[in-house]
Amino acid sequence: MHVRGSPDRTLTLGQVAKTVWFRSNELRGVEPSLEATVHYTNPGAWTFTNGAHLAVVEVDPETGRVRVVKYVAVDDCGTLVNPALVDGQVRGGVAQGIGGALWKHCVYDDTGQLLTTTLMDYAVPTAADLPPIDVHHLETPAPSIAGGYKGAGEGGTAGAPAAILNAVNDALAPFGAMVTDQPVTPERVLRALGACGARERGRVPLGKVPYRSVDALLSRALAAEDPATAALMGELACVRRRGWFTRGEFLRMCRWKSPRAFRHYASNPAARVRRVSRAVLAARSERRRLALLTRLRGVSVPTASAILTLIDPRRYGVLDIRAWQLLFGLGAVERKPAGRGFAPRDWLDYLAELRRHARRLGVPTRAVEYTLFQCHRRFQKGRLYR
Repeated sequence: MHVRGSPDRTLTLGQVAKTVWFRSNELRGVEPSLEATVHYTNPGAWTFTNGAHLAVVEVDPETGRVRVVKYVAVDDCGTLVNPALVDGQVRGGVAQGIGGALWKHCVYDDTGQLLTTTLMDYAVPTAADLPPIDVHHLETPAPSIAGGYKGAGEGGTAGAPAAILNAVNDALAPFGAMVTDQPVTPERVLRALGACGARERGRVPLGKVPYRSVDALLSRALAAEDPATAALMGELACVRRRGWFTRGEFLRMCRWKSPRAFRHYASNPAARVRRVSRAVLAARSERRRLALLTRLRGVSVPTASAILTLIDPRRYGVLDIRAWQLLFGLGAVERKPAGRGFAPRDWLDYLAELRRHARRLGVPTRAVEYTLFQCHRRFQKGRLYR
């Protein structure tokens, strides 16, 4: 250290420290301290980590237990100096976030005394409680920060609670139940299921159906197709011969099934629709056809089933909430009594059931599905959608 303007008049840092602590009486008018406070203001805008987290969970409706099956984190932490270290920070943050979502809870008694004072009471996650955490990085340097760095470890603690709660509520959606508080304990899951009456067959909003089986129901006259739908099917009859459908035809079919998602359907460019539709109509596997159709934006499993039905009503029927609920009520299917959250497996089982009855009666598969749909409407009790 030297006097400003006199570089030859110097002292070592040790000499300065010794003077401050042991000869402070000689520092007249100066506070005997080696501390200094400096505030830094970034000249540009601050930056924040951003990313997306995905959780896959299983919920046991009998016990309320939630099990995390898979977790994927994609974060943009800016410039990564040590990728391995950042991976560890993200995984640690996710572990703490999952713990907060499912187990960690500060409990107080009526006098304000903390009851969860040990790790026996305050549940933190262990390695046995966590799934493999798949971590991916985007590396976009922060333009206004020296080095382009962003945060790293905090992302997991912020993203995991939301991802877990959303995954749990997605699993509970077929029951019409929702959890809004964390941690998502088994007690809260069971309370949510109980509040909506989500217990097996009691969830089907049907009155008494005067049929003992699907066979008995279909032995009556089959429902006549809706004229507007029949006209649309007639216009789309050329699609199979052509081997693909246009974007305009795609939008008409999607709007017929669910107009609420039209904005998502419309975001598919014409070239993509043509390419996917060619592959769909050329595919021989039903599962493959479904997988291809659901690659188009906004197309769910039920919407994909509607597209196939409108193109080929003899072989297909719409995967519909009403028809499924009626099949469940008559014992033809054994899962998802509310008829929501359909997966490819559900579609294949449903299609096999419809086709079995269609072959026996010598009628189009759509005729069986539409008869079930109309029967449900006739005997529906209460609201179909919550």
